Amino acid sequence: DISVHNETDPLVAVAIWGPPGPEAALAQLLPAEQNLFFSSFDVLAAREEYARMTEFLKDNGVGVVVVQDLLLKDDNGNNGDHDIPASKDELLDRLYWKAASLYEEYGVGDLRRIEDILPKLVDDDFERLGPEKAARLNWILSLRNACPSGNIFYGRDQTNVLGDTMVL
Repeated sequence: DISVHNETDPLVAVAIWGPPGPEAALAQLLPAEQNLFFSSFDVLAAREEYARMTEFLKDNGVGVVVVQDLLLKDDNGNNGDHDIPASKDELLDRLYWKAASLYEEYGVGDLRRIEDILPKLVDDDFERLGPEKAARLNWILSLRNACPSGNIFYGRDQTNVLGDTMVL
């Protein structure tokens, strides 16, 4: 039974996409009609907001499911994994190349700012996920396709309730 029985009952669990990363930074080098962001934003600040939100939810007894973790757990390795960067340096090199390519193609955004924050975003992912999962997540979201999947967590009507779990 997937339904909302009472919209005023205490929140039990949420599923959240995960922290914004290099994909959100790279997407800011796409034209607005492609990135679908209302405006550009500070990805590092957004990561801090994400961490505070997650901590707040957990501190208040709400279970938190990170969808990025599920993506990495359930990925069966049949998605061209042979092309995943083998090291943090290779990942950064490919992200820099992607940023430069997007900027060259579209001429929008602040390339220097994006290049400046990529190492911090990648370092955080490697610390949070470990090398293999961080490389795979960033490959899936930032490198696998022609355009980064930067707006995946900013969908319209982004809140849905499944039973006693809210998907943000």
